[in-house]
Amino acid sequence: MRRYVIWAPWLVLAATIVVGCGGGGGGGTPPPTDQFVLTGTVLDDKTSSPVVGAVVEVATNTTSTDSQGRFRFELSVAPTVETYSIDGTAASPAPGYYVFWAKADGKEQNATCIELPTVMPKTGTDLGTVYLRNTDNPPPFPPLCP
Repeated sequence: MRRYVIWAPWLVLAATIVVGCGGGGGGGTPPPTDQFVLTGTVLDDKTSSPVVGAVVEVATNTTSTDSQGRFRFELSVAPTVETYSIDGTAASPAPGYYVFWAKADGKEQNATCIELPTVMPKTGTDLGTVYLRNTDNPPPFPPLCP
C-alpha cells in the first residue's frame, strides 16, 4: 500500500501534464510574417461591369477573378517580375475579351505585360482597377511590352 501512496502524486502530476498538452486547437502553422498580398479588380472597359473568370498571372502564380471581378494573391516571397498579365479570353460575360488590351494605372497597356508596382510586405499592394476591352469594342493596336 505504501508503494502506491508514493507513486500516486507522481501519477496525478503526469496525467495533468498529458491532459494539458493534448486536445488540439494549437492553431497549426503560424502565418508567414512577411506575406506579400496583391489585390485588384478587372472590369469591362465599356460597361464597367465585373469581368468574371479572367485569369490573372504574377510570375508562376495564377488566380481567376470572382463574381465581382476581384482577384487576390497571397505570396510568401515578393514577386521578382516587373509585369503581370490578365487573360480574359474565356471570361464572362460573353463574347469574351481581347488578349492584348488593358487600361491599368490610368494608361493603355498590353494585358500580357501590365506594369507591376513594388509589392510591399504585410500591408499589401492594391493594383487598382484594370479595364479589359470587350470583343464588340475593337481595340487599337496594343502597346508593346517593355
